[in-house]
Amino acid sequence: MCRRPSLMRRISASIAVAVLPNKQHLSTSASSSHPSSSTSASDVNQNTSPSNSHPDESYAKVSLSTTSLVGIFAICVSLPFLIGYYCPLKVLHGLGAMSNVRHHQGTILSGSGSGVVLPPEPKKEQLPIPTVEEGKYVPLTLYTSKMFPSAGSATSNTVQIDRSSSAFQFQAKMISDSNLSSNHVSNQQELGDLSLDSEEEDTNGYSHNSDSDGLHLPAGQHLLVDIKHVDSTFLNSEQRLATAMIELITASKLTLLSYHCHSLVPIGVSCAGVLLESHVAFHTWPAEGVIAMDLFTCGGGKLIPILPLIKELFGVRAEGEDSEEPAMLWSHKLRGFRKGFVPDYDSSRNPLDSDMGRYITGRLDHDIKTSIVSASTDFQTVDVYELMDPTTRNANDFHKSLQDDGSYESFHPEYFGPNRVLLLDGVIQSTLYGDAPYHESIVHPAMITHPNPKRVAIIGGGEGATLREVLKHSTVEQVVMIEIDEDVVSLSKEYLPEWQDCSSIAHHKGRAAWCFNDTRADARFEDAMAYFIDNFAPNKDDNDDDESPYDVVVMDCLDPNDSVEFAELLYTSDSYIQSLHDALTDDGILVVQVGESPKVNSPPDETGAFANRSEMMKKLDGIGFKSIHIYEESHAGFLAPWSIIVAFKDVTTRERWYRSSAEIELDLSRRILPTKGGKTSLRYFDGATMQSYQVPGKHFETLYCRQGERPRECNNKSHHEINATISSSAYNPLLERNVVHKPIQSVVAPESARNGKAPLRYTEGVAPGLSLTMDLNSILLSAESSIQSIQISSSLISKMADNDEIIDKDLSKSGFKYVEDVAPGLKLEMDLKIIYHTSISEFQEVQVIDSYFGKTLVTDGKTQSSEFDESLYHESLVHPAMLWNAYLNGVSQGTSPKSVFIGGGGELATAREVLKHTSVERVVMVDIDSVVVQASKKYLPEWGGDAVLNHVKMEYIVGDIFEYLKETQEQFDVIIIDVSDPIEAGPATALYTQEFYMQVRKVLKIHGVFITQAGSAGFVPHLQADSDETACFSPIRNTLATVFDHAIPYTCPVASFGEDWGFVIAFNGDKRKARTLVDLPSEVIDQMIEERIEAVPGVPEHRARSVGVKQVLPGSKGSRALVHYDGLVHRRLFLLSKPLREMMRTDDRIMTIANPIYMF
Repeated sequence: MCRRPSLMRRISASIAVAVLPNKQHLSTSASSSHPSSSTSASDVNQNTSPSNSHPDESYAKVSLSTTSLVGIFAICVSLPFLIGYYCPLKVLHGLGAMSNVRHHQGTILSGSGSGVVLPPEPKKEQLPIPTVEEGKYVPLTLYTSKMFPSAGSATSNTVQIDRSSSAFQFQAKMISDSNLSSNHVSNQQELGDLSLDSEEEDTNGYSHNSDSDGLHLPAGQHLLVDIKHVDSTFLNSEQRLATAMIELITASKLTLLSYHCHSLVPIGVSCAGVLLESHVAFHTWPAEGVIAMDLFTCGGGKLIPILPLIKELFGVRAEGEDSEEPAMLWSHKLRGFRKGFVPDYDSSRNPLDSDMGRYITGRLDHDIKTSIVSASTDFQTVDVYELMDPTTRNANDFHKSLQDDGSYESFHPEYFGPNRVLLLDGVIQSTLYGDAPYHESIVHPAMITHPNPKRVAIIGGGEGATLREVLKHSTVEQVVMIEIDEDVVSLSKEYLPEWQDCSSIAHHKGRAAWCFNDTRADARFEDAMAYFIDNFAPNKDDNDDDESPYDVVVMDCLDPNDSVEFAELLYTSDSYIQSLHDALTDDGILVVQVGESPKVNSPPDETGAFANRSEMMKKLDGIGFKSIHIYEESHAGFLAPWSIIVAFKDVTTRERWYRSSAEIELDLSRRILPTKGGKTSLRYFDGATMQSYQVPGKHFETLYCRQGERPRECNNKSHHEINATISSSAYNPLLERNVVHKPIQSVVAPESARNGKAPLRYTEGVAPGLSLTMDLNSILLSAESSIQSIQISSSLISKMADNDEIIDKDLSKSGFKYVEDVAPGLKLEMDLKIIYHTSISEFQEVQVIDSYFGKTLVTDGKTQSSEFDESLYHESLVHPAMLWNAYLNGVSQGTSPKSVFIGGGGELATAREVLKHTSVERVVMVDIDSVVVQASKKYLPEWGGDAVLNHVKMEYIVGDIFEYLKETQEQFDVIIIDVSDPIEAGPATALYTQEFYMQVRKVLKIHGVFITQAGSAGFVPHLQADSDETACFSPIRNTLATVFDHAIPYTCPVASFGEDWGFVIAFNGDKRKARTLVDLPSEVIDQMIEERIEAVPGVPEHRARSVGVKQVLPGSKGSRALVHYDGLVHRRLFLLSKPLREMMRTDDRIMTIANPIYMF
């Protein structure tokens, strides 16, 4: 290195000599060029002092002219400048040569920590030398380092770039040949521009960084990588790790200027490298098999494509059969600032600066994150990623699902696999997890609302899933899909095959496994906006071929907040929006996805990021859509709930939007093409889901009232005020939320109140021949006593007649009464007209009589059914369960219920009602008491008689119901229990217990339905002061609820029983179905009745009575084949009184064999 201070001292000395007087000596040492021989001014002065002069010596005299002095001064000024300029260049070149020699000889600077006792020094390894890529310019650099003692390092190695490469020789030649002027700087810039341009990879016109045109952005890329299950030997080897690092940098076309590595105590390695573009660093934990890497670059080359190489170089698998495959987590982020430094920079056009960068590549915690494809089409970039988010899936479960170990995961791998995400220009468009929720929610609400959609248009939807859902509708005759980018369809077919898979409906005529091959599908790859304007705009050329209008148009394309010109036009173009309106039939529906749902604290759409959405809503209203509705879907797999609007051209079509879930389900079952196995091809959408779309959320109302021009109805609170001030806007979520609503019913019920026991009885005539008798606690006031004690019990009847003997047909004239205990202290008394039959079987007393309610079957003193209202009882028992099973299995197929089991039902009326269902193929009836069956067959033929008992589908077995269900291998669609009440010592007590219901569940099919009669459920109190509760309705419901997912009580008034009677229907499955059963609208029930019910041939009709019992004529079908039950009756059945609901809410008793509960 040149020592400028010494040189200046020498020059100063020379000048000093030159200006001495003539008597002074000139020292020859003053002209020495070596620093060690130079003489200072003081030396000169010392040599010329008088005390040291010799008297005999001669003196030389120097005489300088003015010109000489000027020349000497110029030399003194220019010489330091030239030396100062050339000397650093020479020294730097010399350092490069020294470095080359040192690297060639393998000499590496090294040191070790001090201050602690270190383990034995490991064998020093020759670390690799970084080199320069051919043709790449690397500026001259000065390496500076500071070493600190470190107690944690076993070794510390520093390696610099190899400057002997041809690249450096080229640079040196360029420097030596160039002028030492601005030309040198210019050449450097040209080389730099050439190198960076060759690396530059644009993303839709935007790079991560760029040095072209002299632009240096304060921005870069940051790649973080963590790898586990790595070989520990590899992680503890400086040499192998450094080699891998250099291979990575070289392959990435980056330049490593130098790096520094420490081998740590006791194990581990840390390395940091300086890149020409920025830096690279890593640290290892060999014992844990983990390495963490950090790579930052300001260059333009993409870093994500080098991830496979990183895993290959650093993810070295440990040896041994039990070793695991290395797993890599990574995160890529754009750092620094681009906006404001790049003219017209738009982050929405840079995929890595949008959804993909923020929520996919930017996250480090995805257990799986793999780029499946990244491609650029003529219109956009297309990326597909495979992801496993640890918040929703477990990587261990996924790997287990790939094994054949008999685990649940291995049998159901479809539940544990990674998600797949489609991104266009970096914006999430669809996900595997959210495929069904999103595409079914954008298609089916409008399609099922339209009465008969035949022709449908799809705008966008290139991934094919929207087309797939439309094709599931059997009414559809043509689907025209207008998509501008054909490459999206091709890429989706290859990498997202589920989106275009129509194999579930491919067995239908004209259908195909690939949706685009369906004969109804018509894919057109063109500009959708131009298509609609050209074909449907009011001013279109009349000479053009007319396109037929569409019943439904689905716009599934760019989001309204996308900051690209085409997206803005899609949501704001007057001519385009008008053409959409004109492209619809008179009852047509327009569906548009309108992006992320607002939050309750969001600004109004008109002023925020969603101004395009607000603009479109106003334009849709202005061009004539009669009603506009907005709803959202939260399971679409996006980063927030997603909003969808439906615009109705005709307000009457909108009325269908508010149908009940049951009506929707019925419509879906008829319209949606089933799978080959007869199941629905829908995976997410159903009637209950549709109900969740019917009323917009509170946030939509809030934003509606947050508009700049606040609607006047937002200032009012009551429904009446809202109706009085409502605006004429087609879009009004306030109206929908506060005016259009349906009541919700409850299905819970209560306990009875207690009554004291009284020695006196009060009897009141209810009708001719019918009286109510009850115990009397006290008499507060009585003008004329009507108290009497009249009791003619059913046990007296058995003493009055022998078996099969009909007693005098006018017994009522002789004062005989039939009296039945309804509850403790309450009796039902009526005139006894005829005794048809009385006997005592092995199990119970059996009578058939004629009283106020006509012919009546009585067992053990309890009325089982009467001529007056047996149809009411049996139809209420049978048809809700039968139709509900048909509903659960898909009513459109008409294939269920096929097999039905009846426990009890000895009077044969239950089997009669079952056989009215045309889908039934087999009925098994098991009754333990053949006496009841034979008496009913003979005396009660209207209940069914021989026509039922001998029916080809009927099998009657005399036996124990419980035991039969234990032994049978058969499974049933519906099981009906119609036995006598659980009275003490009665034959049916065990058939109301938890143990029995558990056996019932075993023999029910998947969508099987169980129904049982459940005793008294009326207003009558069943308590006495000194007795236990005797009502069993609530305990039966409670007991069934311990066995089945749903146990729903209902009641019907049975006058011959003296009060309302209870039933409980039980089944398993989705909890929303319970709500649907209760809410089945009358129209749905009536329609199912018309389609499925037909009178049983050969059953005699009940005699006509003045009370108006309807007759069922032979061959009757539909509603004419039923006496009582229809759609309105069904809804009334589930409307329980408030006291009954309260009783059932507080009663928690369970019936078991060990702890039975008996009815009175």
